[in-house]
Amino acid sequence: MPDVPFSVAWCVALGVVFVLFVIIGKKTEKSSEPVKFIPFTTVQASELQNVTSYNYEVARIYYSCAINMLLTALAGVISRKFGAVILLMDFFPGVWFLFRRYKRILSKSMVDKI
Repeated sequence: MPDVPFSVAWCVALGVVFVLFVIIGKKTEKSSEPVKFIPFTTVQASELQNVTSYNYEVARIYYSCAINMLLTALAGVISRKFGAVILLMDFFPGVWFLFRRYKRILSKSMVDKI
């Protein structure tokens, strides 16, 4: 069982990240312009079939990140080592899965140009 100060700091830090992801997800879902998930992409509204559904799918990515941070916080409360392993898995393979998911959303939402 980890010590109490570590558990409190761990939960507060990941709780703040959770709240940030939820706020970003809400803003993304309500936006009328296409939101970029990856900073170096340029997505124009004219390139998308439906901006609202695209933004909804991107917001779902942010919500899944938020839930993942909650699960990571719980893992850190159970055990420091387990929490550290889960956090590393969030950053390395997790980011790769997020990019794949975003590319799938982007390819599904783009207008086919002939």
